[in-house]
Amino acid sequence: MRTTPSSNHRTRSTHLPLALALVGALAAGCGEDTGQGNGTLVLHLTDAPFPFAMVASTQVEIDSVAVRIEGASNGTGGFVTLDRTPYTVDLLELRNGVTFQLASSDVPAGSLDEIRVYTGDATVTLIDDRTFPLKFPSGSSSGVKVLVSPPIEIGDGETVEALLDYDLSQSFSAQPASPTKVDDIMGFHFHPVLRVTNLRDVGAVSGTIGDDRGTPLSTLDDTPLPGAAILVTQGPAEITSSVSDGNGRYVVLGLPPGNYTVTASRPGYLAAAAAVTVTAANESAGVDLLMTALP
Repeated sequence: MRTTPSSNHRTRSTHLPLALALVGALAAGCGEDTGQGNGTLVLHLTDAPFPFAMVASTQVEIDSVAVRIEGASNGTGGFVTLDRTPYTVDLLELRNGVTFQLASSDVPAGSLDEIRVYTGDATVTLIDDRTFPLKFPSGSSSGVKVLVSPPIEIGDGETVEALLDYDLSQSFSAQPASPTKVDDIMGFHFHPVLRVTNLRDVGAVSGTIGDDRGTPLSTLDDTPLPGAAILVTQGPAEITSSVSDGNGRYVVLGLPPGNYTVTASRPGYLAAAAAVTVTAANESAGVDLLMTALP
């Protein structure tokens, strides 16, 4: 029987700097003696959600997860299975710093350079209760392959926390494209796009999106603006995305150190943008954006 993880298994990263400071200080478990030492890998799942108000849920069954450790002396072809317990996860719930722990396992020390996610069924349910089945390319046989670049080093006796970021904004496209109402949607094209980061080496950005109520020079009447699409770019490259919640808040996890531009957009409003510098193991908070409604 497949189970949906309870809320107790989800972690909202409201204290991300403290959580990241603790990474590496956790005690590793005692795994099988491979002669090369063991570390512990904790793998979290999150979503860079697409701002698609016509979608009620995106359910994905995850049967198991395997990782390839360069030089591993156990497993098949260097692969070690982390978890064979099937889960059904609603990716739309993994927003704004919410993560779900996929696995926590002892693994051989070495370089983690690939993750394979073995999947079952996946469905998209629209707000009109219509459901569309999706098929993962080779998801149940060879797994969805996610290359880890640069590889994540796991030392003997070390605990490493990695983030598997599922980018729905690039993975799903409605058919026909750019629907104006839910009745227009007749299906989805699906090609999963995932990236992996070591939480020890990355940072986060958070802030609030607001409506300036037509008075950009005054903050007295500003109100939170939910449902704004957040796009994080580095030069011309789109890195990841998010969406503001009911209180106008957003959180973007798993950003390597560097300079980024955070842009907020929403139908009926002028886009707003801000530059931000991200450092490892820190959250760049207070990256707030005010948007002006179009006349």
